[in-house]
Amino acid sequence: MASFVNPSTATGSTSDCQAPTLGWPPLQPIFTEELSGMDLRLAPDVLRCHAESIAHHTETPVELAFTQLLGVAAVATARRFRIETAPGHHEPTNLWLATALSSGQRKSAVHKICTQVLVGWQKREAKRLQALKQEVDAHNQIIDAKIKRLTKSLASTADPNVSDQKLSELQALEEKKREEVVLPLLWTSDSTPEKLAILLAEHQERMAWMSSEAGLFGFLAGRYQRGTPNLDLMLKSHSGDAEQVHRVGRDSVLLSEPLVTICVTPQPSILESLSGLDDFRDRGLLARFLYLQPKSTLGYRQLVEVPLDQQAKIDFEAAVEAILDCEEDTNQGSWTLTIADEARVELRQFALEIEHDMRPDELAEHAQDWAGKAPGATARIAGVLHALEHAHRSPSKVDVSLKTMQCAISMMRTFYQHSLAVLDTTDNKSPRGAATRVWGWISKQKLETFTQRDVHQALRASFKESRELEKPLMVLEERGYIRRLETGQRGAGRRSVQFEVNPIFLGQ
Repeated sequence: MASFVNPSTATGSTSDCQAPTLGWPPLQPIFTEELSGMDLRLAPDVLRCHAESIAHHTETPVELAFTQLLGVAAVATARRFRIETAPGHHEPTNLWLATALSSGQRKSAVHKICTQVLVGWQKREAKRLQALKQEVDAHNQIIDAKIKRLTKSLASTADPNVSDQKLSELQALEEKKREEVVLPLLWTSDSTPEKLAILLAEHQERMAWMSSEAGLFGFLAGRYQRGTPNLDLMLKSHSGDAEQVHRVGRDSVLLSEPLVTICVTPQPSILESLSGLDDFRDRGLLARFLYLQPKSTLGYRQLVEVPLDQQAKIDFEAAVEAILDCEEDTNQGSWTLTIADEARVELRQFALEIEHDMRPDELAEHAQDWAGKAPGATARIAGVLHALEHAHRSPSKVDVSLKTMQCAISMMRTFYQHSLAVLDTTDNKSPRGAATRVWGWISKQKLETFTQRDVHQALRASFKESRELEKPLMVLEERGYIRRLETGQRGAGRRSVQFEVNPIFLGQ
């Protein structure tokens, strides 16, 4: 497969496009649209200021800091709030974010700054709970010792009356045991499917996977399952569907509403490699992510140290800690955020736009799986932004405003553009994605001429029927990569269309 490329600079260099070969039209990139950056002007100051400060401090794309901070905020918000999108329907506020950047972009430095608040909160809570944990552990150890002695005594008792008495004593001892105190854990960067289930069960069924590396996708691809994707728990943890994890020789783990937040920064080539795993797309895994492809700053940095805005950092971290410190609603498990009427109308209008885009020959025709989830994801973003903005003033007692919804929609439009580019580039069902696949084979073979039959024979695994190649070949022809010849070689009972490759790619 051709390497994954930014659609704004896809196949063919700028100089190639400006200097057409004699008799050939100027080259046009397969993906011609310019991907826009994330507009943070409408974002809450507490998020915008810290993201911009980190970007200046590390000389990295602001989108990198933005998605990391949004993910951190979602970790906190998903533990406390859900958002009502329609009467009787709620969306959780966890997010799945994937920001594609190549190595050398200081992703680890940005990740460390953004997650400091989560690390700090965990340490603070662990210190607060440590004395209680020691007390409970000591109490339970004493009870366990008594249970062990009594159980041993029961085994050697033949008198039924004595046995009944001892069983009653055992039951009384079990009831005296106190619930174990578990020190808080908000996120992980390495796990197995079984371990993730345990982490969810131990930590209020809320967990996050945050990493500047791509280990998550190795986990999802079945690193611990001999190559067989183990996706059920992850898929259900996006929307909070109940799951039961049964393990040989161990107790089953029952989860009623598991939610996982994901924030990762994989290399673009990692995303490309996922396109070959049918389960990832067919079962909706890739459609659950919000993708961004920021423009690299490498080569344009000034290499001047700019101090981090400490006040912006303090304000953001204080907001996240305030959300984490909210007390749960013991009756419902989480508080419900309501949307103001005018904001609800705005969300519906946006949802109708997305609905139109899923029609045949429209923008999202080949990404209906992703587009169908976009309105819900927009509401989730609005919930996270709202919680940040009102972190110190009871978010559930204030409606999500029109301004907040407009901000979420603006952000989603950028995610929409970038996500379709990612999915389109790696999707053989999309004409342009298929054209990238076909061109990758042509350029690798360094062919001067070829037939449609040649391509089909070589790429039969991706294109079951020869006619599936007609649209991608047309894309390449329209953009000046190839052109149709008048004659063709005879295939099985009919002539196979023959093409020649633009000599510019052959060094002529």
